[in-house]
Amino acid sequence: MAGQDGLLMRRLVLAAALLLAAATAGCAGSAREPVSAAPTGAPPDAEFSASVTQEDEVLHIRYRLVNKGSGGVYVLNGVPLQEQTLSVRPAADAVYVTGRGGHIAEIAKRAFDMPDTDSKAWEAPYRVAGHLVAPGEAFSEEVTVALPLHRRHPYGDDVGEGVIELPDPTDTVVFCVGVVREAWQPPESTPALPLFPHLSSTTSNQHLFCSAPAPVAQ
Repeated sequence: MAGQDGLLMRRLVLAAALLLAAATAGCAGSAREPVSAAPTGAPPDAEFSASVTQEDEVLHIRYRLVNKGSGGVYVLNGVPLQEQTLSVRPAADAVYVTGRGGHIAEIAKRAFDMPDTDSKAWEAPYRVAGHLVAPGEAFSEEVTVALPLHRRHPYGDDVGEGVIELPDPTDTVVFCVGVVREAWQPPESTPALPLFPHLSSTTSNQHLFCSAPAPVAQ
């Protein structure tokens, strides 16, 4: 009887250890992507096309936006290599990379919200630059992104709730670009230097134009 009790106790201890290991593994990298404000109103009248193709360890992204509306729009394509608060030095191949749920990653040139958290604070918002597209005009760009993908968000990978990771595995990507009507500009933005803060004031005025999902092997 004593032998059976000892065997039962060892099994219970082993089961508890397995449950603890599973719970610990589930916590690793389980922090969620910060949420950005949904845009208000209808999106600008624009025609958008984009393609994402893979060549070895590189993604080639090509997109084109035609402004079909009667007012100008800003394409928020000016992502810097390093986040900046006052001025922005855009780099052509600089992008943000975040998780989208499932096994999908979003590669983007766009604005994000400042994360709503009590664990961290930022003295000033980071910014992204915009490119004005007048009515009837088109804007196109080619972007090269190296693989494997690494997460990049203007406010970092840890906003106080643990490290945020891309889906594992990531086997699908979409490309998105943020577009804001010229009629709305933040106070610090000027026609000569159109800068948009990573804040809900921008994202509530930003509409995303995205490619179809594309497979990626990395």
